[in-house]
Amino acid sequence: MDEIHITDQFADTDQRQVTEQIQGTGQIHMDIVVPSYRLNAHYLQGIIALPHPEWLSVHYYIIADNPLLSIPPFIKAAAENNSIHLHLNQCNKGASVSRNEGIRMSRSPWILLLDDDIIPADDLLFVYAAAIRKYADVIGYAGTTRFPPASNAATAAMQVSGLLDGYSVAEKQKHLVWSSSSNVLLRRDRMDKQLFDGKFAAAEDIDFLTRNSLLFERRYIAVPEAIVLHPWWDNGALQTRRMFHYGEGVAQLARKKPTNYYIYYDLPNSAETLLVLSLLLPLAWWFNWLPLLATLAALVLLADFFVCWSKTVSQGKGWSPLVAGSLLWNKNCYEFGRLFSHIHARYWPGFAQRIDLRFENTYPPDFPVDKWKWGKMGLIAWGVLLWVL
Repeated sequence: MDEIHITDQFADTDQRQVTEQIQGTGQIHMDIVVPSYRLNAHYLQGIIALPHPEWLSVHYYIIADNPLLSIPPFIKAAAENNSIHLHLNQCNKGASVSRNEGIRMSRSPWILLLDDDIIPADDLLFVYAAAIRKYADVIGYAGTTRFPPASNAATAAMQVSGLLDGYSVAEKQKHLVWSSSSNVLLRRDRMDKQLFDGKFAAAEDIDFLTRNSLLFERRYIAVPEAIVLHPWWDNGALQTRRMFHYGEGVAQLARKKPTNYYIYYDLPNSAETLLVLSLLLPLAWWFNWLPLLATLAALVLLADFFVCWSKTVSQGKGWSPLVAGSLLWNKNCYEFGRLFSHIHARYWPGFAQRIDLRFENTYPPDFPVDKWKWGKMGLIAWGVLLWVL
């Protein structure tokens, strides 16, 4: 197995290669970087065996991020015959830092980032190579990451929640500020050299790819035909920790430049409202307002549930209260994660602060119109009125 040294700087890009590719001639060189905690041979074998055109030179960089795992025989054999470059982290560093290591190890002008648990379409590299030949003067290309059909209430709720939008945005827009790092092709000489921020709890791909887009004042070109299939996490179980961490990551985006130029304020969400009510408990006990506080807390959650149920029905997921309940759980895990992150960072302006993840206009107006939000407030007001009467 070749020993690989990680440098602190980017490898020099062969500008002649890039120029030839912009002109539609010459061999295309692409490195595929896959950080992996699991080293699941079932998925990695499919990635490494991807066919590609003769005029595309491909090199694989597998970053093993779990030192306790034994290397599967297939991976070990591929590394020993130099089919892949395998790097073993001495400790678990996380996907962001592992991607950075793979990027810094690599040498080609084009870097394809893939997750380690995806199933790529057989023509994935053909589609990307054709895109480069057609138009190489870009910062990168965003492919499509699809999920299987919903198999239970938890997966149906994930589809309604909007969390998966970043994976399939290439099918909806032609030019993107960011996309999921599960399937994105980047041009080496047009990347912010800080790369991924390893301090992010989640949403580090939004941070890095948006920084690139804003730095070079360009957007990624959507390549919807470049398709990979992503299985449901944990066989379709509720994603409590994932949603909480995603909320933390979005809160970090709101505190970091340049994404903090896209923040605005809105009405308090359920997590923030429940926090305020809990802080009022001593006062409520003193003035005998505990029944009122308990009623308000119940109304907040009940109104939240009915809004989630309405979203579920409107998006064609049926009338199942289980889907609505799973959506409510995901939503509140996300909101509590964001709130926790701001409190932990002692960032008090983060209360009721939001960020526009479209990154279209800096400092968007506060309190944007949203039918679901105002519908929820109407239900709470109606409930309070009934309780008073």
